Amino acid sequence: MKKNIILIFGFPHSGTTILRKIIGRCEDIYEYKHETWKITDEMKINEKKEKNILIKWPFAANEFFEDDEYKDVKKVFIIRNPYYIFSSLNTRLNSNLGIGHTVDYYYGTIKRYTNLIKEPRHDIYCIKYEDLFKNNYQEIKNIINYLGLRYSSLIFEQSDKLPEVIPDCVFEHDKYREYQNQLFLENFNGKKPLNLTKENINNLNKIKEIDTIYPGIKKQIEKINLK
Repeated sequence: MKKNIILIFGFPHSGTTILRKIIGRCEDIYEYKHETWKITDEMKINEKKEKNILIKWPFAANEFFEDDEYKDVKKVFIIRNPYYIFSSLNTRLNSNLGIGHTVDYYYGTIKRYTNLIKEPRHDIYCIKYEDLFKNNYQEIKNIINYLGLRYSSLIFEQSDKLPEVIPDCVFEHDKYREYQNQLFLENFNGKKPLNLTKENINNLNKIKEIDTIYPGIKKQIEKINLK
């Protein structure tokens, strides 16, 4: 079986980590635990016991779409309902959103995604976070088949080694993300009240691409915030 370099990317808090974790449970995978976008010589010669190399970067970098270096890399592009993304980011960063975490940056990301839906590429699999959990994880299975990997149903089960104390999502962010990755796979949208500023909502409401990917979502969010 031909071995590949697999890259997962999208936008912060859109599901790149959980998707990497699930794919990393498949057979013949060497998963890079740290986030990276670089294709190294080590990856190219594939010295890690002839396994598929799995990396993830939480941003949709221009290089992934344009550089020859990535043309033979199998890529999975994940996007998420932005109102839940920015609610999560506000909680994590106390609403102090820096470069790469802004609505403007999200606009560039969803614009890329929308263009790919209109003109698909064979080297990029596009998926919405919300669709991962439907129909007994059928979309995850479709992604795994696209990547040419083997797996068992065990990859969808919850870990039996959960911590006794749940890590703090703000002060123990890395541990909390690891804890989330060990849980039963479920959609976290709507699990907590939305934490959005008026500026968040106003800026997101200006992005027409959101209506294309998430039709009707703006009115739904408006109703939630009016309660």
